[in-house]
Amino acid sequence: MSHDLIEQTEKRLAETESLQLTLKELQLELTAYRELLTQKLTLLRSEDDGTSEEAIPQRPAARTPEARPSRATAAAPVATAPTDAGEERRTAPRRRGNPVSVQVSDANARTEPFQGWVVDRSSGGLRLLVDQSVSAGTVLSVRPTKAHPSFPWVQVKVRSCRPERSSWNLGCQFVAKLSWAELQVFG
Repeated sequence: MSHDLIEQTEKRLAETESLQLTLKELQLELTAYRELLTQKLTLLRSEDDGTSEEAIPQRPAARTPEARPSRATAAAPVATAPTDAGEERRTAPRRRGNPVSVQVSDANARTEPFQGWVVDRSSGGLRLLVDQSVSAGTVLSVRPTKAHPSFPWVQVKVRSCRPERSSWNLGCQFVAKLSWAELQVFG
């Protein structure tokens, strides 16, 4: 009887720890989402005031001290800025949404992954916000933190790396075309 009680207790303890991790992840995602909404509100207010869009910070503020993730923001397929005429040079429209927590590793997903955040995405690529600089031309492997363990790592090529306060915006292009189902896990 005591052996069964010990097993039940250990099982409940493991479930509790799993739930605590999930809650921490949700807290980070909600914080990032709140910060993104604050940025959008600031942008809308500045448009009403006629102030410049460049003056508005585009990076989420610092996370809670106990669990500050490496933030990642995704850039479109060919992360490029508009031309002088203001035309979009991307091959697919970029879409913002809820920030998605991702793991980022080397091209073969062999190094210890660091955390990042997908800030916007398109069918051609991602814009990631991370805590370290990555050289343009580098191939990385990216995978949503909450994806099923069997979900494959997705390779992206860094097209641009721009500092943003204490973090870095990586404009990344998918190395191979993704299926609709694969794209959906990135938000």
